[in-house]
Amino acid sequence: MKQFLTEHYLQFIGKRYAGSDIGALSTFLEVIGVLKNMNCGMDAYFQKLGISQARFKMMLNLLYNDDEGGLSPALLADALGVKRATITGLLDTLENDLWIERHPDPNDRRGLLIKITEAGKLKLDSVLPAHYERISLAMGHLTAKEQEHLKVLIRKFGRGMEAMEAVDLAVEDHGNDRKTKKESDQDQE
Repeated sequence: MKQFLTEHYLQFIGKRYAGSDIGALSTFLEVIGVLKNMNCGMDAYFQKLGISQARFKMMLNLLYNDDEGGLSPALLADALGVKRATITGLLDTLENDLWIERHPDPNDRRGLLIKITEAGKLKLDSVLPAHYERISLAMGHLTAKEQEHLKVLIRKFGRGMEAMEAVDLAVEDHGNDRKTKKESDQDQE
C-alpha cells in the first residue's frame, strides 16, 4: 500500500483535482497531525493518572469556579462542549472517585450544583505541576515571541475553521448540489 499524506500524495491530489490549493492542504494536514499526536499523548498521560481529559477539564472548571458555590451540569456541559447526557456519566465517575459532590441548587429545587471536593482538589494538586511541566517542555522549543505568534496564527486558523463549518452547513441545507468556485466560474463562461 502507498504511504498516505506524503509529498507524492499531495502531487497526486494536485494532478487529479486541478486547482486544489496544495499548500493549504499540506499545512492543514500538518496541523491535523500535530493535533492528533497531542491528543493521543494527552489521553495516554491522563490514562496513567486514572482520569480522562474530559473529567480533568471538568475538575479544573470546578476548581476555578469553586468560589461560585458550584456549577450546574448544564453549565459544565456547555463549558466542556459536550452533550448534557454525557455530563451525567462524567459526574457519576467523579462522584464515585469522591472528587466531586452534587448538591441541591438553593435557587432551583429541581436543579443541582456540582462542587469539587477536597479530595478532588488534592488530586489536581498532585497532577497539575507535572502536567504544566510537560506543557513547558513541549512549548520550550519556541521562544516567547514565537509562542505569541503561534497564538495569533491559531486564532486566525480558528476563523478559517469557522468559515469551513459555515460551508458544511450550507452543504447540509442544499444537499450535494454545491459547486466549487472553479465549477461556478466555468458555468459563467
